[in-house]
Amino acid sequence: MPSESTTRILFVGDMHLGRRPSGLPGDLSARTDLGPAEAWQRVVTIAIEHQVQAVALAGDLVHQDNAAFGAYGPLENGVRRLAEAGIPVCAVAGNHDASTLPSLAENIAGFTLMGSSGTWSELRLTSESRPEVRLVGWSFPREHHLQSPFNSPLPAADSKLITLGLLHCDLGASRSKYAPVTAEEFRTSGYDGWFLGHEHIPGDPAIGGPFYLGSLTPLDPSETGSHGPVLVTIPGAGHSPTAERLPLAPVRWENLELPVPQAADPRNDLQPLLLARAISHRREIENENPDLLALGLRITLTGQVEDPDAWDRACRALDFDDLKVEQDHALVFIQKVQSGLRIQRDLMDLARGNDPAGLLARRILVLENTGGKKTGEPVPGVSDSAKETERLVAMARARLEEVDHRPALDRITWGDESQSEEEVRQTVQAALAHVARRTLDRLLGQKAGDRATD
Repeated sequence: MPSESTTRILFVGDMHLGRRPSGLPGDLSARTDLGPAEAWQRVVTIAIEHQVQAVALAGDLVHQDNAAFGAYGPLENGVRRLAEAGIPVCAVAGNHDASTLPSLAENIAGFTLMGSSGTWSELRLTSESRPEVRLVGWSFPREHHLQSPFNSPLPAADSKLITLGLLHCDLGASRSKYAPVTAEEFRTSGYDGWFLGHEHIPGDPAIGGPFYLGSLTPLDPSETGSHGPVLVTIPGAGHSPTAERLPLAPVRWENLELPVPQAADPRNDLQPLLLARAISHRREIENENPDLLALGLRITLTGQVEDPDAWDRACRALDFDDLKVEQDHALVFIQKVQSGLRIQRDLMDLARGNDPAGLLARRILVLENTGGKKTGEPVPGVSDSAKETERLVAMARARLEEVDHRPALDRITWGDESQSEEEVRQTVQAALAHVARRTLDRLLGQKAGDRATD
């Protein structure tokens, strides 16, 4: 049983009731238990089980204005169940439901719309035995909003109680049509946490800085990983609040790599390799997603083989209707397979040459830190692999900085500004190795073509 001395709030990201998830195979696309309505009912059930003090929805509850009729039933049913359990429901409107949600809210008992007409409003959760919490929210007044919501007066932070913000917005995009907000605006608010809607990729749950709740359940294959609401627990004095994602989504998508053994045969081994990878991944996440109904996979083949073209042909010949398996109560299916395989090459042998292929091979060996590890031999023509790696990385970074300072490109940011110096160096090194591999494949492919036409 939950403690009677803590306040618990369940935060929910973009639901998009009325929208069907895309990317599902034909026999799954028509199932009603794989969409947002099912995910919402799971939220309601878990909220009642955890005896939360409120459920807070971060906008885009409804997919579009024309989905209002389809969204009303599931939304009203869930709010009614929560109201019967004594759990209030509050929400802000997002860009998708700016005009629809206010009218729905008027017709659903127990549902509170916060921040209507582009203003801030608050909801206080009070109890004699639990910490008092204040929720503050702002709603889209229309589909597009070019200004920051913080241009409207924000209720001041109060050191005597926990204040949590609920907002649908575009973080860090100053020219966005969807309520652009800067990280500095969140920081200076003084609030104890910000729970955001709009972006569908979930952020890491945290108390303090802002993060995106993500879509409640993935709406297309790009929304990978674990999805679900975030449970915030606020203990009594002397204890810090916590935030935990509850993986309740009925569907999950993943992008996976599949290393291909060098001796494998594409005609006979591709499907068994895919099946083994699908089953192993389902087992890896079984404890994390025990109630999963469908797991969709997009798989990229990796490694070096003798004939990458044969694997390409085998991938194109796959019948995806056959690539499904029941595993641990979930239907695991493969939606896409692509080959990232490279030609099997003896780089050490190539590196002994003084032609362009030899130079590229030497650079690949030092950039990938693989030169001589198997044979004990140094990279031909390289006296110090570590120094050569640093030289190549420094040259690449200097070139990037030169390009970056061109007036026409002065608004482009190379990489993530939050990366450490070592992370930037590793990123550049990996990119150089990748480009060198691609260039070597093209170079040797051209040579093979030249020989074929002699």
